[in-house]
Parts: sequence; C-alpha cells; structure tokens
Amino acid sequence: MSDEGEMARAEVLPQGTREVNAAIRRALRGSPEVTYGPVHGQDCLAVGLDAGATVTVEGSAGDYFAALNQGATVRLLGRAGRFTADTMTAGRVVIEESSGAGLGFSLYGGTVLVKGHAGGRVGQLNKGGTIVVAGNVGDLTGLYMMGGRTVIFGNAGEKTGDWMVGGAIFVAGQVASLGHNVRVVEPTDEDLNDLETLFETLDISPPPGPFKKLVREKLRPFYRPRKKGRDGQ
Repeated sequence: MSDEGEMARAEVLPQGTREVNAAIRRALRGSPEVTYGPVHGQDCLAVGLDAGATVTVEGSAGDYFAALNQGATVRLLGRAGRFTADTMTAGRVVIEESSGAGLGFSLYGGTVLVKGHAGGRVGQLNKGGTIVVAGNVGDLTGLYMMGGRTVIFGNAGEKTGDWMVGGAIFVAGQVASLGHNVRVVEPTDEDLNDLETLFETLDISPPPGPFKKLVREKLRPFYRPRKKGRDGQ
C-alpha cells in the first residue's frame, strides 16, 4: 500500500496497450496495489506481471488479458476477450463477467476464475493450473489437456476433454458430448474436499448439483504399436 494507506490509481486516459501497461507498471513502483481504468477493449493488458502485485482493471479488455502472469493477482471488472491468462505460470486472475475462447490456454499454474460464461477451448493444453467458470463453456474444453483441473458450474459443449492425457474436468451441468479418450467417473472424497477448499479460497458458492469428473481413458491415446514384418522385426 502507499504511504497514505490508499490504493494507487494509474493515470486514466484513452490509451493504447503500451501506454496502459506502462501506466500500470509505473503505479506498481509506488504501491503493490493498483487500480486502472476504464479500458475499452485493448488487447494484451496487464501482461507478464510479477508476484506481489495486485491489479484491478476497470472496463472490458480484449484478447490476452493477464497473459504470462507470473504470480500477480489481476482482476477485471468487465468482460475479457480470447486467451485470457494465456501461458500463466502462477497467481490469480479473476474476470467478473465473461471471457472469450481459449481461456487459460497452455496454463502452467495459478488459478483463473470467470464469474460468467466462457467460449470454446477452455483449458486447452492446461499443464497444471486451475480454471473455474461459474457459467457455461463452449466446445472442446480441455482439448489436449495435460494436467491441472477445470471446473465448470454450468454446461459444457461438444467434444469436452478431446484427446486429454492428464488432469481432470469437473462439470456440474450437462455435457453435450465427450471427446476422444475421455471417460466419466465419480469424484472421490478427496476431490470433493479439494473443490470445497478451492471455492472457499475464491469466495464463491458452488452449484447445488453434483459434479461429474472427466478423466483420460488412456495415457498414450496416439500410440499405435508397429506391426511386425514377416521376419518378426
């Protein structure tokens, strides 16, 4: 916090992406907690922020909001575009409204919360992070998922979990269809306890219905044994 005990506010002007990010970083040099806004759909806002920073952005952002986050807590008070929190390694990103497709793409760690809906390909190539969507998600959620977890309070679209090889997807609503290499199992007591702790940490209420747990069918779904020749080789 600043010496006056108030949260710092970056200069508010109708600026481009570079100017917005520069203003946020300048403000962070004087205080670990910064509010900036309003923004009006600029791409690549609040990217690459380090641990210890807390940034609140007012308005709606474009694509790649809070991408490459390295430990900061970043909150957007409006909508986000595609690829929110792309390649994030640590920290927390909260979207108060909805987010576009590709939410949490190639996530390595950290937690992403969307309080509205999200588009398709949520958590594609997720490697170890946590994604929570309080609404519905589109098609191909969890495509090529390698680890981590994705939690959907609403419904999921077509080919959910397509070709996933690790991690878990929890869906409280309906799943339009399962992708390749996916099966549905009952959540364990440990799963439910972990989810309860997660919801308490994020200060959100879970949906009333039970979760379905989607996991991989095979560890190596693309592997095909080579056929032996006549000589057995």
